[in-house]
Amino acid sequence: MTSPTRRQDVLLPLATSSIACSASLIELTIPQVVRLSQPTATPLPTTGLAARLALLPRLVGPQTALTFVQFGLIRELRDGMDRLRGPHPLHLSLSYGLVSGPCRSAAYNLLIAGTYEHHGRASPGDGSFTRFWRTKVVPGLFWSVLRDSGSVGGGIVVAPYVIPRDAAPPIKFVGGLGCGACCGLATQLFHNAALTAGRMAEAGARPGNVEAMRVCLAEHGLGALYLNYPYRVAVIALWTGILTVADPFRR
Repeated sequence: MTSPTRRQDVLLPLATSSIACSASLIELTIPQVVRLSQPTATPLPTTGLAARLALLPRLVGPQTALTFVQFGLIRELRDGMDRLRGPHPLHLSLSYGLVSGPCRSAAYNLLIAGTYEHHGRASPGDGSFTRFWRTKVVPGLFWSVLRDSGSVGGGIVVAPYVIPRDAAPPIKFVGGLGCGACCGLATQLFHNAALTAGRMAEAGARPGNVEAMRVCLAEHGLGALYLNYPYRVAVIALWTGILTVADPFRR
């Protein structure tokens, strides 16, 4: 049985990193949603800082709960892989992608829905679990898994190799920022395809993975390789920096 001290050692990093990561995700994803809507027939108006702050209290609770569950499941899956095949750093990257794919797909699509609702454009259809799974999780799921395995999942695996183990927290944070920025750029196309799938689902479509990528490339061309990178690099870099310091996946 896990001792109270051991539970605190695990739960406190999980909770603090979940809150910090969720708040940064909300602030930095809304502008991406707005930008990706511009080529469509019903583009969203620019959402300023005041509007994003107004959305934060309503969105941060569900996002934090989802992120806490996500990080906990990543730990469990990584530990299971280590027990089965022996410890390996890539188990954390793969676990991050497999768990974060569905969780981040749901998180991003919930943020898309919240942004549209803020502008008076409620999601079509009913609010059942079946519809939630079909429209909030499934769209772009494959691209989400690839994105998360290589972005934050890659960054937190690479960071310990470039940052001294006994480095001070500020050094770890800056090192995590750099690792996250590089890994984020390498997976930007997958990210934009996942967001495009979510936007299409909000409009009532049922996009497959190939269709979502095709639409993303058709709308943005080679720009899909870097579109939204200034926003997303902040998300990936901040998450990698936060996780490098808080270390919620420590053994």
